[in-house]
Amino acid sequence: ARDGGGYYIYISLNELRFQRKLSHWLLVPKLIARNRAFLDAISKSNLVYIPGISYTLIPLLRKLRGDNIRIVIHLHNFQPITYSQFYIETENGKQLRSIDMKLLQLEYGRISTIITPFISYLLKTLQNALEGSDKIICPSQTYKQIIERFVPTLKKLVVAYNPLPVTSNTPHSYSKKGRIMTYLGGKRFIKGYPIAEITARRIIKEVKDVKIYLVGFPQMRIENTKILYLPHIKRWKTLKLLTISRVLLFPSIIAEPSPISIIETILLGAIPVAFKHSTIQEILGGTKAQEFLCNLNDLKCVYE
Repeated sequence: ARDGGGYYIYISLNELRFQRKLSHWLLVPKLIARNRAFLDAISKSNLVYIPGISYTLIPLLRKLRGDNIRIVIHLHNFQPITYSQFYIETENGKQLRSIDMKLLQLEYGRISTIITPFISYLLKTLQNALEGSDKIICPSQTYKQIIERFVPTLKKLVVAYNPLPVTSNTPHSYSKKGRIMTYLGGKRFIKGYPIAEITARRIIKEVKDVKIYLVGFPQMRIENTKILYLPHIKRWKTLKLLTISRVLLFPSIIAEPSPISIIETILLGAIPVAFKHSTIQEILGGTKAQEFLCNLNDLKCVYE
């Protein structure tokens, strides 16, 4: 296929399709090393860009090409420091591990406890693999600082902010928006679902003409004619919903590397109400939206 005068070749590699990341890390390098299409592509490449969590491919690439190939890793989550990929603000490595275990159990259930004894070893293995890359791209300066704090041996970190997810030449007037509040996190604890639901039910008791959309649920249903539970919706519908909303409720308990929804909300003229995670504060720094950030778990602040 051609793109802007050049061309690219798409190769489907079944070896990369493991759903469980532990299987992905352990098996992919061994299986893909036998794939002729992969080996041929690597032999002709000057650079390999890895935007996912396939860090264990780095030693294989070095074995195949040595220093004759540049390897660039693009980080999009906290996988280098937590097995769950999630991060809650903490300064202590021991606390980080404890929180990581609790988040794993909340998201994936008791099955996650099976791998608990091996997590420190697995993370150290991934961190060692990352050291074999040439550049590691971080989506924000705050994210980079977090990774450096917990893995000071990684010296190749650089910052490249994600491109703006949406642009608009039409100014959005806050005064023309309805009394609409939107939450996009579904029924996930880490996204602050309990906080969103409690806040929504309290608001409808005190605000007459409000409508609240809670997005990401198994089935569509309406509660008290004011709270609408919606299933996952397509991207263009999400942007349309943010366009008519005054507020995005974003009570995530985890720090997200580069929260796209926050950026989209600002660009579409709505107000994000979120907790003061360092990554969000970096994005909203110097804007009026900072006034709507709350201390972590301050439910009164979120409601007000």
